[in-house]
Amino acid sequence: MHDWNRFFRHIPRNLNNSVYHIFEPEWKPKILEWFASKDVSPTQKEALLYALTHFEDACGDFFRYRAYFLAAAAITHFKESVQADAIVRQLLLWSYAYFRQDKRDWKMYPTALSKAARKALEYTDRNRVIAQFERLLRTTDSRLILRVAAEQLCQLDPGNHCAIAALECLIQRVQSPRQLLDVTECLSRVAPGHPAIVPALLKVIQTPVDCRKYDQQRTLSSAFLYLRTVAVGNPLAIAILLQQLSEQRTQNVLMFEIIQTLEVIAKGNLDVIEALQQLIPSIDEEWLIHRCLGVLGSVASGHPEVVPFLTQLLHEQQEPETQSFVAMNIIWLDPAHEQAIAILTSLLETYFPEVSRSNGRINGIVERAAVGLLRTDITHTMAIAALFQLGRILLTAYQPRPSRELMQLRAIDPNYQVEREILVRLIETAEPESDVAAAIARLTHLDARDDRTIAAMMHLVRSTQQVYNLEAIIDYFQPVSFHQSCIITTLTPKLMQIIQTSENEYERQTAAAGLVKLIPEHPLAIETLIQVWEKTDSDSAFLRVLRSGSVNETVLNALVTLLQTKPISLSLSKELAECYQTALVELAMPIVYHLKHLLVFRPKRSTGDAQCSQEPLQNSHSLECETDWTPSDRADLCHQLIWNCAQTMTYPDFWRAWSAFNPTNPG
Repeated sequence: MHDWNRFFRHIPRNLNNSVYHIFEPEWKPKILEWFASKDVSPTQKEALLYALTHFEDACGDFFRYRAYFLAAAAITHFKESVQADAIVRQLLLWSYAYFRQDKRDWKMYPTALSKAARKALEYTDRNRVIAQFERLLRTTDSRLILRVAAEQLCQLDPGNHCAIAALECLIQRVQSPRQLLDVTECLSRVAPGHPAIVPALLKVIQTPVDCRKYDQQRTLSSAFLYLRTVAVGNPLAIAILLQQLSEQRTQNVLMFEIIQTLEVIAKGNLDVIEALQQLIPSIDEEWLIHRCLGVLGSVASGHPEVVPFLTQLLHEQQEPETQSFVAMNIIWLDPAHEQAIAILTSLLETYFPEVSRSNGRINGIVERAAVGLLRTDITHTMAIAALFQLGRILLTAYQPRPSRELMQLRAIDPNYQVEREILVRLIETAEPESDVAAAIARLTHLDARDDRTIAAMMHLVRSTQQVYNLEAIIDYFQPVSFHQSCIITTLTPKLMQIIQTSENEYERQTAAAGLVKLIPEHPLAIETLIQVWEKTDSDSAFLRVLRSGSVNETVLNALVTLLQTKPISLSLSKELAECYQTALVELAMPIVYHLKHLLVFRPKRSTGDAQCSQEPLQNSHSLECETDWTPSDRADLCHQLIWNCAQTMTYPDFWRAWSAFNPTNPG
C-alpha cells in the first residue's frame, strides 16, 4: 500500500508495462490521501515528489507539467517536504514575469503553462505562496510590479493587508493621472469600498487636461466611467462634480462627462436637480440641451416639482426636437399633463408621415412622441403604429444597444407587450426579401414562445429568401425540439441552394453556419466555411468551423495553414485558445500530430544580445531573450491547442500521437 509505484511507474518506450495513474482524474484523490497519510513514510513521499517533478515525458513536456502540478497539490498534504519551497518557487517563475527579475531566471514561457501554473498556485501550499508575494512587495522598487503583484496576491488571499497597504502607499506616490487611475482601479478590485478610491478618482478628474489629446481625454473618460461604478450617492463626489459643472460651462466635453456621471450617482439629489435647471437655459448647443434634459428627467424621477420649470421651457421652445425632449420628460413626471400630451400628439401627427431611413432627426422626434404617449396609454394605436413603422424601416429599436426612449418604453411595459406586438407584426408582414433577423433575435432573447409568435416564425421559414433570417430562425427554434424536424426539412434545401448559387461570400458563410447548427459536421457546410475563409481571410468563417467541433483532414489542413501563414487577429487568437478542451481521443490525436511541428518560437534579436537564436519550443518551452510577437504568438497558439488536448488524453495515447500518430503502435 505504501509503495508509490502503484501510482506511477515510468519505463521509457515500454508503455504497456508502465503505470500512469497520476494522470487519471479519478486517482488524484487517492494519491493526495496517500500523501496525507501518517502511515506512509516521509521518504516514500519525498521519492514520489521527486519522481513527479523530474518526469521526462519525451513528448513536448506537456505531461511533465501535468506531473509537476500534481506535486504542487501534494505538498498541501505534505507541508514538511524539503522540496516544497522549490516547487512553489518554480510555480511562481512559470506564472509571473515579475518573479523572474534575476537574469538567471529570465525566460519566456507558453501562455498555457503560465495559466496552468497560476491555477496551481490556488491549490498548492497557500502560506508559502503568500510569503513569496509579500517578500516581493517588500523588496521591489518597481511601481508596476508593486501594483500587479499586490492585485494578484489579493486574488489568492482576499483582503491581504500587505497588498492593500502597498496599494495605499502607491496611491500617494504616483504622479501622472493615468498611473493614479490604474492604481485606484486596482485597489477598487481588491478592496471594494476602500475610502481612498473615490478621492483618488476625483483627483484624476480635477487634473487639468487638454481634451484635444486623445490619451488625456481617454484617461479622463475612464476616470468618470469608474466613478459611476463606485460613487453612487457619494456626497463628496456629487459636491465636486457640481463645483466643476459651475466652472466648466464652456468645455462641452467635460460638461458632458459630468452630467453623464451625475445621472448615475445622484438620483433624486435636489442640488443636482437645481443645478441642471440653472444650467439648461444657458446652453447654446442643441445636442447638449437634449442630453441635459435627458439627465434631468432621469435624476428628477419622482420629483413633480420640476414640472413647472419644464412647462415654462416648453412654452419658450419652438424647435420640434427640443419640444419632444421636454414634453416627454414632463409626461414621465406627470402622465396626465394636458399640454405635454397635446404637443406630443401634434408632433406625432406631423412627423409620422416623414419617417424614413435617412432622416434620423425626424425618426427621433417620432420615437420620443410615441413612447411618451404610450406612457399615458399603453394601447395608444398611433404610437404603436409609429414604432412599428420605425422598426419596419430601420429596426433601430431592436439593435443590441437600444435607444433611451426604448429603454423607457421597457420601463413602463415590463412584460414587453408592446415590443412583442411590434416585433411579431414585423415578422408577419415581412416580404420574402426583407431582413428581419434583428427582430427574430430580439424575440429569441425575450423567449417569446406563444402560439402567434411560433406561427409567424413557421410562416417565415417557408416564405423568406433572406439568409440572415434563416440563421436567426434556426437560433430561435433550437431550444424547441418538437419543431426541429420541420425546420431541418424546410431549411436544409434553402441553405444548400444559397451555398451553391450565391455569389456573395458572406451569404454563403451565413448559410453554411446555419446548416452546421442544424446538422453538425455537415460536410458541405464545413467545406464551404473553409472555402470562404481561404478566399476572404474571414475570422468568423474559421471560428464557425472550430465551433462546429468537426475535425477531419480538411479542417486540420486549414488549421495548419492558418497557424503557419494566415493573419491571426486578437479575437481569433482568444477563440483558438479555447478550442478542443474536451476533444475525444480520436479527434485529439491528429490535432497533436499535425500541430507539434509548428512549435517553434522565433526570438527577436535585441541590441544587447546579438547571439539570440531560434530555440525549439518542444525542447525547453522557454526563451533566453525577447521574442517577436507574431511568430511566437503562432507557436503559442499551437502549444495551447495541444495543451488542451493533453488535458483529456492518457499519456500513452498522447505519446503515440506525438511520436507517429499510429494508433496501432503499442509504443
